[in-house]
Formats: sequence, structure tokens, C-alpha cells
Amino acid sequence: MISVNRQMEFKGKMKGGAAKAKRRGLTESQVGFHSLSSDSMRLCLMNSEQQQSAAAIDIVDTVTEDGRFQKLIHAWQTADLVNVLKSDGPVTLLAPTDEAFGNLPPGSLEKLLNDIPSLRGLLLHHLLPGRVTVVQLADSAELQTALGETLSTWSETGVVRLDEAEVLDGDIEAANGLIHAIDTVLLPPGVQL
Repeated sequence: MISVNRQMEFKGKMKGGAAKAKRRGLTESQVGFHSLSSDSMRLCLMNSEQQQSAAAIDIVDTVTEDGRFQKLIHAWQTADLVNVLKSDGPVTLLAPTDEAFGNLPPGSLEKLLNDIPSLRGLLLHHLLPGRVTVVQLADSAELQTALGETLSTWSETGVVRLDEAEVLDGDIEAANGLIHAIDTVLLPPGVQL
């Protein structure tokens, strides 16, 4: 079966349901076939269609629909940087959840929202140029953010970390890049809360 974030390797010849998939505009890499029943075929086609529709919207719309990132979206809007997340990309957003923002010291978010230069720096510190998967995060020792600062990355017992943040949910697809939900707001050098 195809998971939402991983595609199976194409096996076998395209016949029957596979030909229907091809007529629907799906490629071999979007649908995996290997002795599938018609029910399994319908499930594979459904999963592939879900992948296509999920990837048809940009990063802003994806995180808005997700519901865990309302404070992050508000910050990008306040900083007048939403156009960066709506660009053609590709970019990778390290997206602190609302809970991560809630873990900041009291009054910190309000302070940042009133200090636009610091807010912009903080937000660009959560953006990576290009499409960087969780596997690539785990395989890298350091990554440079759009702010030009460096994040240390490592993986231990299946958990991928970026500085002090843990990746909670990775490889969330968007039309213009990837999103990784993280449990901590990453502070660039010089930003004090």
C-alpha cells in the first residue's frame, strides 16, 4: 500500500485497474501495484489522489488547514512574510506548533509580534531553502536557514532533532515544499525572550 508520505516502487505490468490509473493521469510512481485485489486497487488510487490534492495547495494553506499552527501563521502574517511561504519554492518550513509557542515564557510572543525585525529573523530561522526531507535532516550535521544561521541536526533512537527542537511530524507535503512540525520555537542567535 501507499502511505501518505511514501510511494511504493512500481512492480509488474500495468493492466486492468492500473490502466484506469494511467487514464486518470496518475504515473507509475504514484500508484504501486503488486497482485492487488480491486478493493486494494481502489485504496491505492484513493491514497494517490489524496497525495495529489494535498500537494496541490501551498505551505500557508496546508498549515492553516492542519490546525496546529495558528500562532505561526499569525506571526508570518504580522511580519508580512506570507508571500515567502506562498512562493514557488521549494522551501522547507520548520513549523513550531501552537503548543510550542505556548511553551515560550509569558509575554514572549506578544513581545515578538511588536518587534517586527526580530520576528522576521525568528521566522526566517525556521525556513530552509529547498525541499529537505526528514531523512536528509537526520543525515545532516548542520543546515543553513534562510536567515543565514546554522542549525545542528542529529537523530537518536528514531527521533530527529534540530538544535533543541524535536520533529513531531515530518514530510508534510505542500505544492511548494515540505513542512516539519516541531515541538520548540527555534531562537536565532541574538534573539532574547
